[in-house]
Amino acid sequence: MNEKQLDSLLEEKSSMQTRFSQSEAEFAEAFFRRIDDERRKKRHAILLRCAAGFLLLLTAAAVILPQMSEERSVSFNPYTKLSETVRLFGEDAAVLFVNEELYTGERSESPPENLVILTLLDEAGKRIRLSLACSDQDTIYLDTPGISGEIVTSRCDGETLVLDLDLKWNGRRLRIDLPATRRSGNHYDGGELG
Repeated sequence: MNEKQLDSLLEEKSSMQTRFSQSEAEFAEAFFRRIDDERRKKRHAILLRCAAGFLLLLTAAAVILPQMSEERSVSFNPYTKLSETVRLFGEDAAVLFVNEELYTGERSESPPENLVILTLLDEAGKRIRLSLACSDQDTIYLDTPGISGEIVTSRCDGETLVLDLDLKWNGRRLRIDLPATRRSGNHYDGGELG
């Protein structure tokens, strides 16, 4: 190809008009519309994900919160510890709790059928809780470093046991007769005595 041919070809190419299906303004408008559509789709997808996450959290809260807000009430039976201790040591052993301290000793031959809880007040106003297992006519002998003496039980009537305590506890002598009334079944309660 010579120079003349090359010039004519360039002239022919430059005189040709390129035809587009859209004008510049139409192309720009369509281009930016597609960009906006893509942004909207992304925002819509993000909003859908957020809404799904929120619904998931709401469902989980609806399931979990009622369980957490329910008050879990465990009924404490103060006689359970005493009856289980008697079962563990056997019916011929004397079992006495002073507050949470366990003392054991000897008892008369009748099996324990009554569970008794007494609450006393010492000189300083501090509560002392005595828990013991006994029969209607029983004698309990204690001889430990913490507490010694005896407890004699007798039936007063169908609803009341009388406990005659003659104990030496923490260097103090405790000599008192206490009534214990039936609370339910074989459970007796001496109330609070000062």
